[in-house]
Amino acid sequence: MSDSPDTTPPARDMGESAAERDAAQAPRVVSLTLSDGQPGTALGWDGSFLRVRLPVPFAPGAPVRVVLALDSPLPVEGKALGSKRGADGWFDVRLRPVTLPKSSRLALDALRNS
Repeated sequence: MSDSPDTTPPARDMGESAAERDAAQAPRVVSLTLSDGQPGTALGWDGSFLRVRLPVPFAPGAPVRVVLALDSPLPVEGKALGSKRGADGWFDVRLRPVTLPKSSRLALDALRNS
């Protein structure tokens, strides 16, 4: 008998497909609208920063206002940490929310990776 910890992976549910497992682990993507009406996409929330995909760049420190299309519209105001242009011409922008009430933070948690 060995004192080493058991390193056997947990048993998988045989009825669960790989696609279902991947979908459960994939981040939720949510539509958003910039304050000037342009569309965008929220790609993720890590508890501190909101990652969004936008048609326009924002300089570091620039204020950004978006409304996320969650169950009820959620306005978020933040400061851009910078923009990185993707191959499709859209920009991956990280935002640091400047004011985020607890209710808004809980709603953003829906974007977290499960």
